[in-house]
Amino acid sequence: PVPRSSVPTGGRFSVRTAVHLGVSFVSMSVVAASSELEESEDLGTGEPPVLASAPVPPLQPLARDLPRESLQSVVKLFVTKAPPNFARPWQMMKQTRSTSSAFAFGERTLLTNAHCVSDATDIRVRRRGVSKKFAARVLVIGKDCDLAVLAVDDETFWDGLMPLELADLPHLQDTVVVAGYPTGGDNISVTKGVVSRVDLRPCGPVELLTIQIDAAINPGNSGGPAFINDKVVGIARAHLATAQNIGYIIPRQIIDHFLDTFARHGHHPGFCNLGFSYQNMENHHLRARYKVPDDATGVLVHRLAEHGPLGKVLQLG
Repeated sequence: PVPRSSVPTGGRFSVRTAVHLGVSFVSMSVVAASSELEESEDLGTGEPPVLASAPVPPLQPLARDLPRESLQSVVKLFVTKAPPNFARPWQMMKQTRSTSSAFAFGERTLLTNAHCVSDATDIRVRRRGVSKKFAARVLVIGKDCDLAVLAVDDETFWDGLMPLELADLPHLQDTVVVAGYPTGGDNISVTKGVVSRVDLRPCGPVELLTIQIDAAINPGNSGGPAFINDKVVGIARAHLATAQNIGYIIPRQIIDHFLDTFARHGHHPGFCNLGFSYQNMENHHLRARYKVPDDATGVLVHRLAEHGPLGKVLQLG
């Protein structure tokens, strides 16, 4: 406890007085700060809070590597979701709210992640520097590649909004800039990093081409673009929670295939799957069981879809 006489009652507070208060003053500050974070955190449950209207924050200074038009094309999504209740199919789960990112692309459409708008009952879009939220709807969604296309019917939303262009597959150590609306603030956020790896990663039932970057990708960045110069090299998708500086973006090859199937079929039929699973033949006991010579290589087929594309080509074991 701090003696009442040691706490100044006037408007002046010297460094000597702060040192005298010591650990008690610091611990009080830490408790106050943690309480503020808990109160301001939106868990997405319950009734929406009643907030006083606040002025729209001024436009932030632009990133040196990006022109103004590129950042203006990145928008913020406000999504209300009601997932299905598989235990009680006659009713839905409790509504939740989330925020994420998207960007203008193509003929007056927005491109984002599928998990951002999956099971959505209401989607609102807000442009950078504008207070009004516009209603949006889902045109097509591909959960196997985590991509979705949105449409906004209000013509005023598209005034001065420039669609972004896609860039080709980047090289290792290429500099990338990720733009979006992550948690921690309401205005646009820009992070910078390099391409760390280009590899195959599981995405739903299939493994798809994925770009790993070390630029920060946080909750809310999903659906935002990753730039090289003024072109989009990928869409922010996820980050590895058990590691540091490992984020994943969806490259152009996956986006092009998704948009091409939508243009041809009017929906997304999905990515192909060969219909079998296998395991490596590295264990020498396993190789001896199947009489695999030491100089031979291969895999062991342990699951096969009978009516799949390779059902009559491959054999189990």
